[in-house]
Amino acid sequence: HSVLAEDFTTVTYQAAASRGDIEKMVRRSKLPDLSLRFVLGARTFGNGGEAYFSPEGIGGVQARFLGQGRHYGGFDVLAGDGGQPELAIAGLAGVPSRQSSTSVSGTIGFATRPRIMRAGIGARSGVTVLRRSFPTWDADPQVQAVLGVGFDSWGGIHSGRFSADLALDWQLLLTRWDEEEAWPTCSDLSLVLGYRF
Repeated sequence: HSVLAEDFTTVTYQAAASRGDIEKMVRRSKLPDLSLRFVLGARTFGNGGEAYFSPEGIGGVQARFLGQGRHYGGFDVLAGDGGQPELAIAGLAGVPSRQSSTSVSGTIGFATRPRIMRAGIGARSGVTVLRRSFPTWDADPQVQAVLGVGFDSWGGIHSGRFSADLALDWQLLLTRWDEEEAWPTCSDLSLVLGYRF
């Protein structure tokens, strides 16, 4: 357990003991740093990427190292399914397609002090594999692995071993599609439920 200078406050023993603060701090210090978290949310593409990929639902798992200090880190594996949207291509009727994505990402950042409400913000980077096929066309599926960099943010309730966060992650995808000059973006808004063990 890391002991930091900012963790200390001056109080009388009687005041701390009567409120149960000492017992709370002992219980909190014994909580493990690693939590397994389940993610459920939505993924959208922007900055030109919405012309190629529609919004999709995502789900997956995440491991996070978040202790009594102010730093956190982790990694996650998320899969998305956008169903069968119709693509709008100039000069053609709507083209039926099938799309999905899978991402593996890592995060590192800073969190607020351990309280029942916690929040954090940091850097995020990962690889997203995008897949697209055309059921009505005689064409091979399109698959591309893309590196992304961006930020990770979250906030929610952390009570004992359990946590429930609302997370917003954003990444700039380091690729260009067709004649687009801008790099597309990928945003994930999700509910994350975790258990520390």
